[in-house]
Amino acid sequence: MKSKKFTLGIGLLALLAILIPACTPQAAPPETVVVTEIVEVEGEQVVVTEIVEVEREVQTTVEVEVPVEKYPEGTAVHIVQWSHFVPQYDKWFDPFAQAWGEANGVEMTVDHVGIPDLAPTLAGLDIHFIHATSPED
Repeated sequence: MKSKKFTLGIGLLALLAILIPACTPQAAPPETVVVTEIVEVEGEQVVVTEIVEVEREVQTTVEVEVPVEKYPEGTAVHIVQWSHFVPQYDKWFDPFAQAWGEANGVEMTVDHVGIPDLAPTLAGLDIHFIHATSPED
């Protein structure tokens, strides 16, 4: 029994020894660049060509401006949300919705509805979009 566990342990270590290097990020291979210069030596022009291997890491940052349209004046968002089984969640969520509404010029209303009343309440609404995300979105 001990030899089977030992063999299994050695096998797992060998597998890890193969997989870990394969999963690590690899450096980019060196780039070969041909550099040609015309140099003047003792009054004569000589063409010097060198093949150089260059290793470089490129980091780019791109800033993109995205035009954001303002909500039309008078826009109102009405959220119907089930009453959470932890009442503090509802108290925690409401300020996020209000802050978002103030920041975007939108009138926010959040209704917390119990689970038994959720389906009938949603059935009577004019629903345009349902999206479940965190309050920070």
